[in-house]
Parts: sequence; structure tokens; C-alpha cells
Amino acid sequence: MINSNDGLKEIIRYCNNYPVIFTTGYTCRSAFNINDKDNHFYMLGSMGMASSIGAGIAMCSNNKVIIVDGDGSFLMNPSAQYTISSMKLSNIVHIVFDNSSYESTGGQDTNSNYFDLCKISISAGYEKAVIVNSLTLFTEEIKKSLESDNGPVLILCKTNNKAKNEIGRRVDISPELIYKRFSKFCKKQIVG
Repeated sequence: MINSNDGLKEIIRYCNNYPVIFTTGYTCRSAFNINDKDNHFYMLGSMGMASSIGAGIAMCSNNKVIIVDGDGSFLMNPSAQYTISSMKLSNIVHIVFDNSSYESTGGQDTNSNYFDLCKISISAGYEKAVIVNSLTLFTEEIKKSLESDNGPVLILCKTNNKAKNEIGRRVDISPELIYKRFSKFCKKQIVG
């Protein structure tokens, strides 16, 4: 299993030049505390919608778009995968941290253990879906996905729940500021 904060550090390290959409809850909170950047879009209270926002951005860009979901948010909006595939958005790298729980709301089970999230993605039309259980393999898959023209890609990362000292403070910038700086970053990429 991977510590999700270590995984987030690798995403931030290798995805500097791409828009990254972080799902709500501890995922966006942890990413914000690790290294807040203009290319980060933090979902604040819209569980399950990171993939829909990522799809909208990918439609307007030839560059990679990184979506970082949790297993709970992934299962909450599976129709987004069908939209991503039907629109042939080959520039999407969809990363799912799977700890089998809604961690930020109290640790309730998500039931992700009852479903093969990789098979769901492939059946929805993703070009590739891979499960990783080590940080080394996770980093390798990120690099491969960023270099490949074949997508969309799902990287399913089995993670542990966070320790209390790993959570960090809440995102303390306004949704308006998140939107403005992220939009500015995306416009630079599109216009060049």
C-alpha cells in the first residue's frame, strides 16, 4: 500500500506543467498543504465532480489533464468515465487513491472492495487501467502516462488511511481565487 501523501508529492513533482484537479476532502486538503500551486484546482465540497471538471478542461486542451480522485468520489460519478471515453479524451490521466473509505467524513466504507475499478474503467472505454501498490510503480505509471498519447488512463493506487498528523489545515484560499488562478494557468496552456 502507498501513503497517499507520498503519492500526492509525486503527482505534484511530475505534473507541474499540467492542470491537476484534486477531489474534495482530504485529497485536496493534503495537496494544498504539500505544495499549493496555480495549476491545482481544489474541489471544495463537490464530491464526485473532479472527473467532470477534468473532462471539460481536456476538451479545450491538447495537453494532459490530471484528475485525482478518491475511491468514494470515483464511485459517486461513474458516468463521467463514459463521457470521457465517448468524447475520446485521450489526454486524461485519472488517478484514484483507494483506501476503501470515505475518510474525511468519518471513515465509512465505500464498498470499493466489491468492485474492480480497473474493469469498470476499461468497460467504460478507457485505453488503460492499472493498479499499483508501491510508490515506485506509481511514479513509473505517472511518467508513462504523461509521455503516452494513448488514453484516457486510470491509475488505481491502493492507499492507507492518513494519520491525524498527516491531514493538515483546510484549503484557506477562496473558491474565487482558486478559479481565477487556475483559469489563468489553463488559458496560458491553450493560447501558448
